[in-house]
Amino acid sequence: MSKFNWQAIYEAGEQLNQYPYDFVVSHFFKLKRACKNKQLKVLDLGCGAGNHAIFCAEQGAQVVACDFSIAALKVVDKRAKEKGLEDKITTYQVDFDDFQLPYSSFDIVIDRLAVTNVSHKSASSVYECVYDAMSKGGSVIANFFTDMHSHKNFGQYCEQEQVWKNFSGGMFEPLKTANFYTHMQILQLFNQYQFTALNKETDESVLANNDSCLSTWKLLAKKC
Repeated sequence: MSKFNWQAIYEAGEQLNQYPYDFVVSHFFKLKRACKNKQLKVLDLGCGAGNHAIFCAEQGAQVVACDFSIAALKVVDKRAKEKGLEDKITTYQVDFDDFQLPYSSFDIVIDRLAVTNVSHKSASSVYECVYDAMSKGGSVIANFFTDMHSHKNFGQYCEQEQVWKNFSGGMFEPLKTANFYTHMQILQLFNQYQFTALNKETDESVLANNDSCLSTWKLLAKKC
């Protein structure tokens, strides 16, 4: 499963991102202004090495950073301590295939290409639990791979597990599993939420020797 591969990747010191993505940063500041600069409570789903958790804590938020990988969570704790943010970041191990969350009242939930790697059934369970853990008016900032992503074609869909696996090349080969969403599947996944932004971003190469198409959903969804 992908979660065990991520553990190995982080243990090897790889994918230890330091900088937050612009999509997350811009929406975080918009939501912070809308909340009149109150102290926000943030959930970072699949936090990895903590690039978004650290960023949010530096802006004054209280953050719960969760991931399956203990190696990743140790990196988050280390970075938080180095920056004097250990009182603002709580790390917590989760399994998206059996998701439980003993925290609540989140104003912002960040999911940058984390839940998109599990089955549709598991993703649905995660976002039902997340909805219950959010404050009224809270927002999800998320990215998912779309069904137009060309690297999907390196793999095979496993009907029983509801994931793509056995990748023979491309960006998903080291991860072993991934999932891809149609527009309708995104709407179904967030059927409890109200979308305030939903965009498909496509980066398509036009070089003769590289016809790849990298495609993601970028969304902002609110609990009403």
